[in-house]
Amino acid sequence: MPPPALDADAAWTGIAALYAEPGAEADLLQRQDRDGLDVVLHLFVRWAAGQGHAIDAAAQREAEALVAPWREQVIVPLRRLRRAMKGWPGAAHDA
Repeated sequence: MPPPALDADAAWTGIAALYAEPGAEADLLQRQDRDGLDVVLHLFVRWAAGQGHAIDAAAQREAEALVAPWREQVIVPLRRLRRAMKGWPGAAHDA
């Protein structure tokens, strides 16, 4: 029997659960900064595999290529801004 179809809401719930595992946040953010890891894509691949939908290396490369423009044009600049704002007066310490 094939695994159940992947559902976007279930994927986000699963990704959030993986990110919430002890030590995951620090490890993943360090790998993001050091190695350029796409945290959400990495967690999705892990979650999908756990649902019986292993994603092979070619599909992972294709996904990386598809999200690269969004990451470079939107995510990276927002991440830079978020980090810069951490030092602003009145900024939330955990922003």
